[in-house]
Amino acid sequence: MFRRIAAILLLLVIALPVQAKPSAPPDFDAYIERMRQQWSIPGVAVAIVPMEGPGEIRSYGLRQWDRPEKIDEHTMFGIASVTKTFVAAGIAKLVDEGKLEWDAPVVRYLPEFAVADPLVSREVTLRDLLSHRSGIATYGDWLEEAPGLTEAGLVARLRHVGQEIPFRSRARYNNYGFVVLAQVIERVSGQAWGDYVRDAIWRPLGMNDTHAHADDFVAAANVLPTGDGWQDDMPRGLSAVPRTVNVAAPHLFWEAAFEGKIVYDPRELKNTTAHFHRTAIDPSQSVFSSIGDMSRWAQFLMRADDGPVLSAKAVRTLRQLTSILGSGNWMVNQQSDRLKAVGHGLGMEMFRYRDHALFGHDGSELGYGARMLIDPAAGFAVVILINNQTRTFTAIDAIAQPVLDHLYGFEAKNWSDILLDEARQGHAEFIDQIAALERSLPKGAPLPLPLAAYTGTYRDPFAGELRIVQRGKRLIATTGDSYEIELSHWGGNRFRGVVVSPLRLAAFVDFQVQEGGSRPSRLSLDYVEVPETSLTFVRDEQR
Repeated sequence: MFRRIAAILLLLVIALPVQAKPSAPPDFDAYIERMRQQWSIPGVAVAIVPMEGPGEIRSYGLRQWDRPEKIDEHTMFGIASVTKTFVAAGIAKLVDEGKLEWDAPVVRYLPEFAVADPLVSREVTLRDLLSHRSGIATYGDWLEEAPGLTEAGLVARLRHVGQEIPFRSRARYNNYGFVVLAQVIERVSGQAWGDYVRDAIWRPLGMNDTHAHADDFVAAANVLPTGDGWQDDMPRGLSAVPRTVNVAAPHLFWEAAFEGKIVYDPRELKNTTAHFHRTAIDPSQSVFSSIGDMSRWAQFLMRADDGPVLSAKAVRTLRQLTSILGSGNWMVNQQSDRLKAVGHGLGMEMFRYRDHALFGHDGSELGYGARMLIDPAAGFAVVILINNQTRTFTAIDAIAQPVLDHLYGFEAKNWSDILLDEARQGHAEFIDQIAALERSLPKGAPLPLPLAAYTGTYRDPFAGELRIVQRGKRLIATTGDSYEIELSHWGGNRFRGVVVSPLRLAAFVDFQVQEGGSRPSRLSLDYVEVPETSLTFVRDEQR
């Protein structure tokens, strides 16, 4: 009887389908080369990673659009918000060591931490920050633009910040929370967060191309102090990097907010290689890594084995759905043919593609885009790195979607054409909205006050200092150093602003003038494309 049962089991094992090693779709190389041209992307790296063994790594294009150095397995890219997965891993390592607890309040480890709401100050936990459910306001990450602000200084300013949404009501993306978490790592481990993660995570996994900051391989003098700052009088791109360093330069082939172009044309590429930079929100976005290293990281998270750096329990905790986006639920749009972010784990984003669940993270940051997708049930991960920020997530979708369709067995589509058409249509609609606003303005309306009356220093305890200066017949709003917004009169005491950088973010600045007053007493600043940003600065009468 035993032999008969054993024979039947052997036949069943033989009859089970053998899962093929995940691979790229047919003609993928030709597709990516055409897609790079369509989306103006100098360099692309893609990895398709199996549960066991080496992955399939493909690299395309150049480290910088006007130089011959090619992308390869070891080329470093800024991975932007995928950085958060490593900060989360640092916290998990300290939990494994018994030095932290997921549900302990932050103030147990960082007593000086506080926000405007005493309840949130007292109760917010590491798990809350890791899953973006604190509800703390960010004002469009304004503190990224504060020159000279340290990570500890950012945490100190949070005491002036209220709630954007109620505490623990739902997920609301928050970069500041990861700065707080990085400060917890430093306080408990005694090392800078990047050094701790390097020693505890990267080097034990053989991730030797991975670094916490750009100034690990670029001279600090060539690293800008603010996120969107722009200076033409300093080396940028690969001209700022030693020739021995294998890094992809950041690019900003950006369809400017009021120009409406998505086009690859060498004649349009002047001054489109960005600077490397460092900001006070580095723990949320500053890591550089290669496609080879990110393949190792994705495979480690997919397998969730004990060691060499985290326990299996810790990895499973990181990748467990913890907070939901919006008012929807995990099963909404499960048949959609588009990848959907549906919630957060701990330092991880949770995705759904049709009826498949994945985890990982997206990243979009000055000059780079990244995506890591992991499906443990299907036994594969996909990692994508690009060195351009033109409609980053949509461009990455144009790479990820055909790979996912192939791996899951869905019908192939030309996603690059489909998504590019949608991007152009959406941008044209935005341009039309701005044009309609302009047509509605009274023509030739005079300024209520002389231009010089608006100048001065305005302050906010959270946002810091904003100076309004006059240059010729134009006002400039500036935080100092390199961050500037050019202002044009829009009507009444309202000005339209455009950030002086290739991003060309649009903003409105409204000056409040008391009846009969000779100059404004305060101003409010709102980004057009970042609706949650509404900052109020009060005029400093001493300056």
